[in-house]
Amino acid sequence: MAMMHSAKKWFIEEQAQMVVKSLKKRSYEAVYVPSAKEACEKVIQALQPGQIIGTGGSITLNETGILDKIRSCNYTLIDPDSHLSEGVSSDKIEELRREVLSKSDVFITSINALTLDGKMVSIDGLGNRLAAMLHGSPHKVIVVCGVNKIVPDLEQALWRAHNVAAVCNVKRLNMNPPCSKALECVDCSSEERICRATLILEKQPIGKEYLVIIIGEHCGF
Repeated sequence: MAMMHSAKKWFIEEQAQMVVKSLKKRSYEAVYVPSAKEACEKVIQALQPGQIIGTGGSITLNETGILDKIRSCNYTLIDPDSHLSEGVSSDKIEELRREVLSKSDVFITSINALTLDGKMVSIDGLGNRLAAMLHGSPHKVIVVCGVNKIVPDLEQALWRAHNVAAVCNVKRLNMNPPCSKALECVDCSSEERICRATLILEKQPIGKEYLVIIIGEHCGF
């Protein structure tokens, strides 16, 4: 693997630290770490032994090894999406999604875009991930975000959520709405459409405690 040029590394770190400051102004706890390994360490430091950890499905959390790290420690992980390829019934998976909302102490997730001024955008088909970020049992929410998801403003964040994250996710889920061929959102009426609800977090929701971890690497969609 080629070494990152020092100028690029500097830019990534400076931009990420700028976003960290913006997030703190919006009442979030936020931190920048250079690598996925350090992100794993930050997540574990933020958890307490025996806690129930819920998640809503995330390529970022899988690519960084965070979910595997949680599984290897003294926690109960509720990860409904991990059962999608195991022949588990849709009713059972839906039951697990509801358990995330009702039983989790901590909800861990990624987002689809993060603006320089600290606004977080997430897009969803079922709404389970967005619901856990706003309400339900998990008092604490941990957001893990690669620097590839940082964008200048809210307009670009919404564009990224629809035209990058959603398009990649329909491919991941082996679905075929029109965007899978157009490679961009066409605001379709397909039954397989997954961009059905969009959450814009402008400040930490009342009653929730957030930790946002920005990684100086490209992670997820």
